[in-house]
Amino acid sequence: MIAARLRYSHVIGAGPKVAKSHFFHGFSLHTKLLLGRIPHDETYGPIGTYSGFYMQDGTPSTIEALLVQNLPKDLLMGIQEGLPIGAQRAHQIAVEMKEGHRASVMGHLRHFQMNEVFHEALEAAGAAPNAIRGNGVVIGRSGIFSIGRFNVSGGIWNNAKRSRTRREMSEANRVIELLRFPDLFDPPQPVEHAVVFFVACFSGSLKIQPEAPLQMDIAVPDSAMKGWIFREPLPTFLLRYEVPVPAQEDGAVPKLKKKIEEWPNE
Repeated sequence: MIAARLRYSHVIGAGPKVAKSHFFHGFSLHTKLLLGRIPHDETYGPIGTYSGFYMQDGTPSTIEALLVQNLPKDLLMGIQEGLPIGAQRAHQIAVEMKEGHRASVMGHLRHFQMNEVFHEALEAAGAAPNAIRGNGVVIGRSGIFSIGRFNVSGGIWNNAKRSRTRREMSEANRVIELLRFPDLFDPPQPVEHAVVFFVACFSGSLKIQPEAPLQMDIAVPDSAMKGWIFREPLPTFLLRYEVPVPAQEDGAVPKLKKKIEEWPNE
């Protein structure tokens, strides 16, 4: 418990803007982080963002920087364009079904149709996806990151950890989560492997934009899949690729020769 308090104590007093939910009203942000229960509609701000230094091996020391370094922009743009297409295909089929099971059909079809376009986006970017097989999770790999996806409805993110495969994948984040929540007894180490998910957030209602996600996020879970150590809307995250890299100053100063040799007379 002492180690846990030391590990998370830096977030207390950080002054994030937190929207109170009806269930978690009265709980501090600290408690919510420990419980891994931060509702989707809460804005918790840049907690634990450490910038401006690098690990001893020269790799970036923030989760955001590691994501930008290892995930090509083209991959993210392909996912951003592809997932709504898969959702639209699912809607076109499900909308013709009887109302009594239309929502269930929609959920199943979203899984299959969005898995297909996700697989295509990974393959196009050289992210080596595994073969599509039944209800299995489609997983790609780019740099140090294994890449997966899932859907949520009505702002409820708890169903992400229902998948045993996703929980096992998230165990790899024990090292990267120390960049967000440092531990005095377990200093940050070079991150050799981590997991990131792309999350399509639907309204949860067939009457509110059922044909497309309301939002798509890029999210890095903690190692227990109980919370998120980084989460950001995908369009916002793509802006990080537009930040110009500072040019390195060239200290070389050109010098002219003091004496120019004359051509010998013929």
